[in-house]
Amino acid sequence: MEGIRKIQAGRTSIVLITHNMSMAMPMSNRLIVMRRGENVGDVPTAALTADGIVALTTGARERWIGLRRDVTRALEGTVAP
Repeated sequence: MEGIRKIQAGRTSIVLITHNMSMAMPMSNRLIVMRRGENVGDVPTAALTADGIVALTTGARERWIGLRRDVTRALEGTVAP
């Protein structure tokens, strides 16, 4: 890790591919999160929380939005005019 920090101090960009976010976050300015070969997030590290990373890597946010949409549609179908 010290070698990466020295390179970074020289204002050189580094591409680090890892699943270990606790290692990557302290030394990064931004994270690009990939899931199933797709870019699902290009976010400044300071804007991310542990929950945000989990949501991006697992697709939880998309599943929640889809579930909310399905529930809303179901409720709209049962509401009397």
